Amino acid sequence: MMGVSWKRREKMLVKGSWRPSARSLPDVGGEKKLQRTSFSPCCRETHSQPVKNSEIVDNLLTLMIAGHTTTAAAMMWSVMFLHENRETQNVLREEQLSITKMKQGASIYHEDLNSMRYGLKVFKETLRMSNVLLWFPRVALEDCTIEGYDIKKGWHVNIDATYIQRFDEMQKPYSFIPFGSGPRTCLGINMAKVTMLVFLHRLTGGYTGTLDDSDTCLEKKAHIPRIRSGCPITLKSLSKSMPEA
Repeated sequence: MMGVSWKRREKMLVKGSWRPSARSLPDVGGEKKLQRTSFSPCCRETHSQPVKNSEIVDNLLTLMIAGHTTTAAAMMWSVMFLHENRETQNVLREEQLSITKMKQGASIYHEDLNSMRYGLKVFKETLRMSNVLLWFPRVALEDCTIEGYDIKKGWHVNIDATYIQRFDEMQKPYSFIPFGSGPRTCLGINMAKVTMLVFLHRLTGGYTGTLDDSDTCLEKKAHIPRIRSGCPITLKSLSKSMPEA
């Protein structure tokens, strides 16, 4: 499989002339077994039709949007969230600096990410507040009045009320579902957590920043809600601003 280029393999797959390569495994019960080294022919044998180019492109776009665009948007919203909540930013920076001091310049590993309890709360609150998934609206269960505004039962509302301590306790089922829930839970949830925690660690543990554009208007026709300006910031290294001990 590795000896055939992707472009050549695609042509051969469309023509139906390419077959999976296989290698022999040790004898098991006097019978040689074969192990496939390609997943593409499995699709051909199951559906008796080669994978169409349009299907390949569709899957690649899905991976790009679900695996990269959403995470990039979450990073952008985390910058905005920390800018608007300085106290949260300071507490997060203290946690990350303590980890950096403990590591003494070494790289962070999985166990270090597990110790970022406050960082995980910031990650969750960022997703909850940023409306990254607009198809999960907040719905008023009954008529009520909040800050002088009358809200009717059934209205879809978005209340800008940050309360990061909500994650100190175990969440009720379906109360936090940016990654879906049940059998349709996002497969990349843990990868997203790792990416965000490393980003927050590098950002707040190594720099202070000022927002260059406070315009919060959203980009039009964007699949994932994003700020039109891209949320540019100017960073200043903490190592240069902090006196040596």
